[in-house]
Amino acid sequence: MKTGQYFVFVGQLLSTSDEVAKLQEELEQMKPLLADAVQESIFTMQRISEDTVCYTDTQDDIYK
Repeated sequence: MKTGQYFVFVGQLLSTSDEVAKLQEELEQMKPLLADAVQESIFTMQRISEDTVCYTDTQDDIYK
């Protein structure tokens, strides 16, 4: 490997390392938002399930 190629390769590694560090920081900042989104999704799925039961009961009453 030529010296110039070596320096290019090292530069790419350093650039990648910097990008990974930035992404890790962003992830740490977003963790609370992600946790909130998970809780909201769970609540929404529970609500849909409850609404489905209510709809099914109402539909059964109508078609009796």
